[in-house]
Amino acid sequence: MCLAGLICAACRLELEQLLQVRGKNESLVNFRASMFPTVQDTVKFFQDVKLMVGVHGGALYNHAFMTPGTGLVEVCPYAPDGSKPRCGAAIWEQASLMNMPFWHVAATKTNSGYEVLEFDCGLLSKAVTEALEAVGVANGPLEHYYQGTSHN
Repeated sequence: MCLAGLICAACRLELEQLLQVRGKNESLVNFRASMFPTVQDTVKFFQDVKLMVGVHGGALYNHAFMTPGTGLVEVCPYAPDGSKPRCGAAIWEQASLMNMPFWHVAATKTNSGYEVLEFDCGLLSKAVTEALEAVGVANGPLEHYYQGTSHN
């Protein structure tokens, strides 16, 4: 599983424990573009990723290098007053066309620049659990946009 964007240490620990309990030899890797000297190295890395988890931003677009059928969980920032999301359908639509199960977890606190300051780590863990179980299950393109804790 790959982490893109800023995920707090406590949440990262919760995700690592989740993977340990699953007992399927899965590991959590932080993605940093500086780790890969060439585009080919980046593509090769993402070919082996089963699930990408991250805060909305440019790093999530690396899902384009992932194998169809792998999963994506996006933490989405909202305006500080909660009125509108920064996310939209761009990443979901591309992931869906690649038959990638997609989950969206809303941030609970953002600043005026839409930077995610807080989100519910329990909700993220639940989305990751569901996503890992859904990886490889064919749903067809453009499944319903996931908005929280149920996938209907």
